[in-house]
Amino acid sequence: MFDSENEINQKLGNCIILKDNRPLYVIGANSSRAILGVFKDGTKEEARVNLNDPGLDFKNLGERLGYINLRSVGRRLVRETYYMMRQPIRRSIQGLHDNNIYISSPRNPESAIGSIQFHHVYQENGDELSCTFQGRYSSLKDIERDFSKDSSLFSRAFSRDWAVERNKEIGPEFNLMYKMQKIGYSEDLHNLRISPKFKMMERDFDKIKEVALA
Repeated sequence: MFDSENEINQKLGNCIILKDNRPLYVIGANSSRAILGVFKDGTKEEARVNLNDPGLDFKNLGERLGYINLRSVGRRLVRETYYMMRQPIRRSIQGLHDNNIYISSPRNPESAIGSIQFHHVYQENGDELSCTFQGRYSSLKDIERDFSKDSSLFSRAFSRDWAVERNKEIGPEFNLMYKMQKIGYSEDLHNLRISPKFKMMERDFDKIKEVALA
């Protein structure tokens, strides 16, 4: 897997990997080739993990990414969901790092102002990051309640790929989002509909909607 302690540090050091589905920040490897790290799930628990531990995962992390419901970034309150995705780099890094993760606001997907650094997420929003990795999201009923309580709340995700946002333009009150693209609408969150030109997405949406409405 790894030929040396140096290779472990090069490919996993200063990265996020998973240990038993918990985000683990890798500080480095010791002479016994054990990984030393700190859990970034709101606990800040220190860990020493054998490289052969079956609970470690650093190969299939891309499929765990998607929408993350943030509360704040630094001193700035965040009232929307952001989307995390992998971006290619030339360096050989197997964990998740600032250099290979792009996090963007669906409101400003092409704007640097709308993006945030990955380290801000795992340092300040570890519990939300855990929810994304584990696929734990609020139901549409809970999101509806949150919208009614907080008029400044702009968007919330109910799965890694699906979210709803307030429509700031003339038309239905809410937009249905799939991977940062508007593909549907609704006057409330009980009757979300797919726009005609995205009709091919209806079957996928019906499957996730059953879970989100439960």
